[in-house]
Amino acid sequence: MKRLGKAISHYVDALSPEQAHLMHNAQNNEIFARAIRNLFSKNPAIGEYLLQHTNYLYIAREKAAWKANAGKPPLLIHVYLDDAAARAELNAYREWVLLELKKHGMHLDKMIIHTATLGMKERHLYPQAGKQSEAPTVGETNTANSEASADQNTPFQEDLHASEALRHETKMKENLKRAICMSFETLEQAEAFLSFIEDVRFDVVPYDYETQRGYPAFFCKLYTSDTERLNQVLNQQLCQTIISKARQLNLRLQSVHVYESHPEYRGKQAFPRFAL
Repeated sequence: MKRLGKAISHYVDALSPEQAHLMHNAQNNEIFARAIRNLFSKNPAIGEYLLQHTNYLYIAREKAAWKANAGKPPLLIHVYLDDAAARAELNAYREWVLLELKKHGMHLDKMIIHTATLGMKERHLYPQAGKQSEAPTVGETNTANSEASADQNTPFQEDLHASEALRHETKMKENLKRAICMSFETLEQAEAFLSFIEDVRFDVVPYDYETQRGYPAFFCKLYTSDTERLNQVLNQQLCQTIISKARQLNLRLQSVHVYESHPEYRGKQAFPRFAL
């Protein structure tokens, strides 16, 4: 065993920087696939669906300005997917995926989900994923399940189907919009506030007691190109008011924070001119 270990060590040391980089990427890809499949072990069709639409991923330190006395910048994993429903599903389980990756030795601070565009959509990081069945739909039973006993659940009876997750996220955004409107004195003030928001993300609070009982709480992240102006308006009092109004609409928010928009969302509006 010692000889084998030395041989492997010598082999790795002999690799060129490009070869070492490729091997490192392959290891990361394998760990990600293993984490996804473990997380959805009870509903493997979901995991395969996500991997089927994963085009690329990489890990890097956050490039944004970082205080020197704050230690190392956060370590991020960037995941590119070519399907909106798959992106919504991965977003819904974002924190759980990070926890699963941690179990596999990959300690990451944050996951950034991107839309695969142009040539990126032609890549398929896991070409063998999802070969056994078509993209799943609500109530669909694949071949393996149809041969199983009638009392077994279909892959998506125990969990949100990807399209359901997308509808669920849309409903959450709608309730957030209503909560914000209820928090201002006039709709004109609310509309001005909403016009600065370019993207919204909801991250599950993983260790919340009610979350574990099936009533999840979320970290609400508002993305904008003008963080300074939005932060001026979103003071602590307004933040607590939004959280309170959202709770009335069955949307449990742990916190509301402002972040700099990712390049692909700059200039867009998360809430186009609305009608209540």
